[in-house]
Amino acid sequence: MIVAKLGVSSEDLVAGAADNRPQVLSRPFLSFVPQVAEAVTSDTSRAHKSYWNRIVKHRASGQ
Repeated sequence: MIVAKLGVSSEDLVAGAADNRPQVLSRPFLSFVPQVAEAVTSDTSRAHKSYWNRIVKHRASGQ
């Protein structure tokens, strides 16, 4: 499961939903992109890589 590969537990998700501030968001968003890219299949990666690159570029520029 991708959530487990990202180091997020079901307790993290429940706690985050309870107070509308998911604990997982305390980690910099950009740190998740490489983990997600590594966790998915090559077909999924190929389909979404350009979007992930845009997100990284946009977030890295501070926008």
